[in-house]
Amino acid sequence: MMSDDYLGRDLSDEQIEERSDAFRGLLGLGDDLAPDVFFAAESTLPELIPQFALLPRPLSELPNNYALTTYKPPAILVREDIYRKGNSDPRGRAIIAHELGHLLLHRDMPRSLKDGHQERKLLINSLNQSSERQADLVMLGLLVPRRIAIQLETLDNIADRCRVPYQVAELAMNHYGLRLARKLQPYQRLAMISFDEDI
Repeated sequence: MMSDDYLGRDLSDEQIEERSDAFRGLLGLGDDLAPDVFFAAESTLPELIPQFALLPRPLSELPNNYALTTYKPPAILVREDIYRKGNSDPRGRAIIAHELGHLLLHRDMPRSLKDGHQERKLLINSLNQSSERQADLVMLGLLVPRRIAIQLETLDNIADRCRVPYQVAELAMNHYGLRLARKLQPYQRLAMISFDEDI
């Protein structure tokens, strides 16, 4: 969410892509087109980050978020309805991969917007350093790495084969410089709008 945005690391997109690719390897996701990020977060990540946990929470505890990342202790709190659907839900997969991006890139950074006027000004002038944008790039690296997006070529292939929302498929195509072969269909635009509203 932009209202929760803060300055991330001073990293180029290429550096984030390299870190995402390495993280994908450490999580054991390999070249799977639709890796189980829920399983990786619950089973593999605690071996890499001691005390990490993926914790389902009732809607009452997360009324304005589907998930959020805490750093002390390291955890991803995820709404129970998203958690129950697990890896079968494209939107849930994108949400968890985005939160994994925060954990990977921002875990040891101070997060202070209490006196955030100056930090917000800096963020507006440095959109590449937006923590939310950086977490989205890690999400792409985990769910739709460049090599897979290039191989699949089209929006429909990326969305279907990688099991991601159309918005994520379009983000991947734009980020990797791939060209949309045609305009989005109304049902695809509707899926993107609902995904935007949900996050």
